[in-house]
Amino acid sequence: MTTLKRGPSRNTSPVTWAVAAIFILIAVVTAQAQPYIAPATFPGWSAPILVTTNPDSTTDTSPLYSTNDIYINWSVQNTGNANADSTFYVYLYTNSVYVTSWEIGGLPEGYYEYVSGVNSFNAGEFPAGTNTVEVVADPTEVYDDPPGTYTKTFTVLAPTLPSLSAPVLNTPANGSTGQSTSTVFTWSAVSNAASYEIIVATNAADLPTGTNATSGGPSVIINAGVTNATSYTPVNPIDPGTTYYWEVNARYLYEGGPWTSTWHYTTANPPAGLTILPVWDSTITSDPQAATIESTIRAAIAVYQSDFTDPLTISITFKEMTNGLGESEWSYNSYSYSQYRAALVAAATTTNDSTALAYLPVQTDNPVNNNSNLKVKTALAWDLGLNSGTAGENVGSVLLQTSIMNLSDAQTDPSKYSLFSVACHEIDEVLATGSALDEVFARENTLTGPIFPEDLFRYDGSGNRNYTTNISDTSYFSINGTTDLAQFNQVGGGDFGDWYSYYGGVVPEVQDAFATAGASPNPDVELTVLDVLGYHLVVQQTAPNFVSVTRSGNTITLVWTAVSGDSYQVLYSTNLESSVWSDLGSSIMASSSTASTTDTIAAGQHRFYRVELLSGSPSVELATPAVAFKRAQVITPPTGWGTNYLSQ
Repeated sequence: MTTLKRGPSRNTSPVTWAVAAIFILIAVVTAQAQPYIAPATFPGWSAPILVTTNPDSTTDTSPLYSTNDIYINWSVQNTGNANADSTFYVYLYTNSVYVTSWEIGGLPEGYYEYVSGVNSFNAGEFPAGTNTVEVVADPTEVYDDPPGTYTKTFTVLAPTLPSLSAPVLNTPANGSTGQSTSTVFTWSAVSNAASYEIIVATNAADLPTGTNATSGGPSVIINAGVTNATSYTPVNPIDPGTTYYWEVNARYLYEGGPWTSTWHYTTANPPAGLTILPVWDSTITSDPQAATIESTIRAAIAVYQSDFTDPLTISITFKEMTNGLGESEWSYNSYSYSQYRAALVAAATTTNDSTALAYLPVQTDNPVNNNSNLKVKTALAWDLGLNSGTAGENVGSVLLQTSIMNLSDAQTDPSKYSLFSVACHEIDEVLATGSALDEVFARENTLTGPIFPEDLFRYDGSGNRNYTTNISDTSYFSINGTTDLAQFNQVGGGDFGDWYSYYGGVVPEVQDAFATAGASPNPDVELTVLDVLGYHLVVQQTAPNFVSVTRSGNTITLVWTAVSGDSYQVLYSTNLESSVWSDLGSSIMASSSTASTTDTIAAGQHRFYRVELLSGSPSVELATPAVAFKRAQVITPPTGWGTNYLSQ
C-alpha cells in the first residue's frame, strides 16, 4: 500500500479532487454515445436478408430454381445510442463477388434502412447449387470497426423440364411458289411448350440443328420467339422472288425441343409496273453483312414495286455512311404549276387523286405562295411525262448508317433503328417527297420561291394552306384540307417534308423526321402521298360480303357490300359442288355502299347464291377472292366460293 503524505488540509483537499476529476473525465470519454450500423431483421421480416421471387415478400421463397429471377431484400439498423449523421454505405455481394452498393445519408438512432418492393434488388438468376448473399453495413468504417455483416446461404434447384416434341409445319406449304412477301408462318401446337422459336434463312445450311440453339448462320433473316401463338407474321415484308428455308422448335424455359424438318417456299416476283433497280456501292458489297443488308433493301423496294403500277424503270444507288441515320441524294427540274397539274389530271386513277385535284385550282400560280413554278424530282417528272429518261437510268442515291440499324427481323436490338423503315423513308424522298422549306430554312430559297409538289398539300388545323418554317406553327398533310393524314415536322434539323416526331407521343411512321429506336414501321400514309403526287397506287379492295338474304313469298332479296361505280354479278346453282353456276340476270353497277337484286324461285326449290366483283376502280387488286358468301346453314363451300342456301 502506498501511503500518501498528507499536507495541510487546505492543500491536501484540492490535490485529491484534482486526481478524482481526472478519473471521472476518462470514464465519460469511454462511455461516449456512438452510432452502430449493422444488418438487422426488419419488423415483420424473417431475417435481415430475404432471398425471394416476390419483391414484396417478408420471407424467403422456397424452393428456388435456376430459372427464377431472384430479388434481394435487406435491412440494416442503427443499433447504437446516437444518430448517424454522416453518409455511410451498404455493399451487396453474391457468391463472394461484389455486385452493387447503396449510399445512405444518415440514420437516426434505432431506425432501419431497407430495400424491398419496387426498390428490391433484382439479382437475376442463380446457378443450381449452394449460393450466398452477403450484406456489409458501413464497409468504409465511418462508424463501425469492423463493419457489420450478414451472410445468407441458400440452395437453388435445377427445374424438372417436361419432354417436348417437334411441331408440324403448316403454312406456307413446303415447295410452294408465288407466296406473299408478308406470308404468315403457321405450325401445330406442342404439349408443354411455353414458347416457340422460328428461324428463316435463304440458305438451308444456316438453320441450326441443336435443340438449344437460338440463332443460325449469316443468311438468317427471321429469328423470333413466339409465345401464346402458333403463327408468326414478319414485322416487315421480305425479299420477293426468293426461296426461303424455315424451321420451328418448341421451348420450355431455356430448353428447346427437336426442330421440325426444314421446309422451303418461294416468294412471288412483284407485278409488272414500277421497277426500281438497286445499285450496290462498294461500301455495302464489302460489308460482312452485305447479303442481309441487300436482302432487306430489296424487300423495301418490293413494297413500291407491288403497290404502284407505273410503267417506269429507274435505278437507285445504295451506300453506307458513318454518321447520321439516313440520307437521300436526288435531282429535280422546274416546271410550271399548270404543267404539273395537267400531268396529274392525265395520271389520275384513284379516288384520292380525284379529291386532291379538286383542291388544286386551275390557275397559273400555285395556291401555296403564288409562285408559278414547282421543283419536281427526276423520277416523278419521268413518271408524269414531264421529262424522259433511259430505262434503268439512275435517279438518286440512298445513304445509310447500317452500323446503328437492325438489319433484318432477326435483329431486335431496342437501341437500334430499322434498316427496312429507313430505306423506305429515303426511297420516298428519291421518288417524290420533300419540301422546299428545307431550302428556305437553309437560306437557299425564299418563302415566295418555287415549291415542291408535297407543299401543295400542307394545311393548318383550320384547313388553310400553311407554308412556314416557324417552329411554333402546326402543319398537316391533307388532300382536302379537312382530313389530316399526318402532321408535318416543324423542327429545324429535320426535313420539313417529313412527319412530326421530335417531341414523341406519336405512333412511329416511316417518314418521321426523327426515327424511333426499336420501331419497324411499314409504309402507310406515305403510299397515299406518292399516289396524289403522281404515282399510280394499287387500290386493294376486298371481296363483297352479303349483308342480308331474305325471303318474302317466292321472292328472294340479296343485299351485299359494294363500292359505288363497281360492277357485280350474282350467280346461282342448285348444287353446291357444281362447277357450273348461272348468271342471275345482268350485271349490277353499285351506286352506294351496298347493292341488291332479287330472285323468284318456285315452291320446293332451293338455290345457292354467290356474288362476284366484275370490275372496279382502275388499278384494283383483290386482297381476297372476289366472291361474297353468307351461310344460312353449316355448309362448307369450295375454296374461294361463297354460298347462301334457301329453300321453300
